[in-house]
Formats: sequence, C-alpha cells, structure tokens
Amino acid sequence: MSVRPAAKRSRIPEHKHCPICGLPMAVDADFCGESCRKTHEERLRRERRARNFSLLMYIAIMLMLFLFLFVPPLLQR
Repeated sequence: MSVRPAAKRSRIPEHKHCPICGLPMAVDADFCGESCRKTHEERLRRERRARNFSLLMYIAIMLMLFLFLFVPPLLQR
C-alpha cells in the first residue's frame, strides 16, 4: 500500500457533507442551508408522528386482545 505525500492530502480543505443533499459544507455547520434544515425537521416530524401512531395501534390491539380473551369468561360467571 502506498502512502500519499502530505502535499496531496492537504489539497482539499477540511469539510463535511450535508446529511440531506450531500453537498460539501463547513465543518462547524449542521446543514448546508435553510432548505435542508427545514427538510430535516419535516422528516423528524413525520418519523415522530409515525412512531406515535405505531405505538397507539400497538396499545389498541393489546387492549382489544385483552377484552376479547379475558372479559367474556368473567361475564359468564
């Protein structure tokens, strides 16, 4: 494996890439622009809504199973 000289490694300035669009940006920035920040916030909002809906459905299904399996035998006594 060859080792690159230090001169070639320093040609590209330090940067990182935007997690939304992939464009290069400053190291201390979270997003490349306001539109990417809004896109990220909207994705987080949709994920949170979907997670809450899934939890609500899980609770509803468990409650219905409990009612159908355990309540009728109690009513027959």
